[in-house]
Amino acid sequence: MSFAEISMILGSWGEFIGAIGVVATLAYLAIQVRQNTRSLEMSRDQAVAQTELAYITLQTDTMLGIATSDEVSALRERARDDWTSLSPIERLRVNDVTAQQLIHYSLAFRLTK
Repeated sequence: MSFAEISMILGSWGEFIGAIGVVATLAYLAIQVRQNTRSLEMSRDQAVAQTELAYITLQTDTMLGIATSDEVSALRERARDDWTSLSPIERLRVNDVTAQQLIHYSLAFRLTK
């Protein structure tokens, strides 16, 4: 066997081993990217859940304050009995309280999904 033939055989083996190395590296990188993507998604979901939980806790405190307020309760009762008897400011307050309740219930629903 001549030097040229040996060089050609070694070169072929080198290319073959190099190709295997490239395929292995690509497979490794694909696995790493997939794991990183999952990790980022889990971190994002956890951050969203923590933010929503903090917000719903704030909403719960607000709703508790509204629910225990005699003034707001009386205003809501008047609104239920005769909406037209309320002044524009009173109507706005009732609408704001109702909007707060809807936001509270919406967030509570989203957290249960």
